[in-house]
Amino acid sequence: MIASVSKTQRFLAVSLVLFGLGCAESQIGFPHPAELIRWPTSMLVDSDGRYAYVVNSNFDQLYKSGTIAVIDLVEERVLPDTTVQITPFGGIMRGLVDPDSGQVETLLIPSRQSDSIFRIDVQRDSEDSPPVLDCGGPADGDTGTCNEDHEYTSDEGLSPGEEPYASLILHELGPSHRIFISAGLVDGTLNFFWIQDDGALEKLAETTTNSGVQSMVYHPGTGTLVLAHKSKTFLTVIDLDFGLVDDTPVVNLGDPIFLQLPALVKTTVGLDFGRELSLLPDGHRIALVWRQPDSLYILEPDATQASRFRLVHEIAVGDGASRVVFAPFGVDGSWRAFVSSFKEDKIYVVDYEAGLVTNYVPVGRGPYELAVVHQEDRKWIVTADFEDGTLTIVDGDPESATHLQVITAVKGIEVEE
Repeated sequence: MIASVSKTQRFLAVSLVLFGLGCAESQIGFPHPAELIRWPTSMLVDSDGRYAYVVNSNFDQLYKSGTIAVIDLVEERVLPDTTVQITPFGGIMRGLVDPDSGQVETLLIPSRQSDSIFRIDVQRDSEDSPPVLDCGGPADGDTGTCNEDHEYTSDEGLSPGEEPYASLILHELGPSHRIFISAGLVDGTLNFFWIQDDGALEKLAETTTNSGVQSMVYHPGTGTLVLAHKSKTFLTVIDLDFGLVDDTPVVNLGDPIFLQLPALVKTTVGLDFGRELSLLPDGHRIALVWRQPDSLYILEPDATQASRFRLVHEIAVGDGASRVVFAPFGVDGSWRAFVSSFKEDKIYVVDYEAGLVTNYVPVGRGPYELAVVHQEDRKWIVTADFEDGTLTIVDGDPESATHLQVITAVKGIEVEE
């Protein structure tokens, strides 16, 4: 479905703030080429470390849709026969993993333009074969489309709210009762869904913070959902309690608590602050990517603090800090954080225990989303470069002669636009 002109215009205005780039007028009717990596906004790498799933956002509205594409990182190519269409401005993609193979079996993607959630089934002939994406619809040119059974909207009572962007999957109740959370980028509405065994969604609960949510993380030790807001200088914490009633999940929500950490209030000028929240590998501390000033904050739960968290480190990083991932790619296998710097075309390497930047790596233009590959023969950091339409692969192996150097950049097949 295509949004109205008024909503499309609003999207272009919001996106100018989100990425700081210009947009072209929408050209309705032309499908997004299946073989392109173009304005990527979200990325997952499967457990085999070979195949990446990428959300192509159609940011400039040149085509009628965005896509989900599969990229073979080893052969360095897009697999166009498996690309599927979704509406433009796809949000943060999450993957459901098969408990036996460890491979992704379902992708869930919120879409801001259509106010919906797409479910993409991931199929393989064998564990070693490439993944094939399917969302039930007929072919449309060279790119598959999704049928109504794979798109969840308000028509089925499954509205994810206005402009859903951030998302999470929680496993607190076990593999048969996984919970998907979506959050609105504009109104801050949170929606909780039960992911049933067949992949269908059932709505469980809804609440709002009245502040657009850019990122969120669940802290299992405290039972709290922590939210970062792009245009606000505070965090929000919501206590969550889970249970089962007649084998149906129940989510009890506490009242939102607004947390003002003194370190975060260095400027109130502008509209770009909280960018990403992520648990550290220890499962206890939280990393917060922040702009104005561009920093990586390390937070630790502290019941004695009114803010509920204590600041452990404040580490300056590059301009346009966006996303963070972690990998044991430091000296002697020590853990490092890797932070994308959208405006500097770099990723920053951070020793978060020492609280300092140890290196940086120039990559493609506009690095945004990040992923880690940690296999015996492949230790990589992968960046999805928004402006270049590339996936840059950086060598993460500390024993390699090319440690923290770019190995290659994967680009889609060129087509005339």
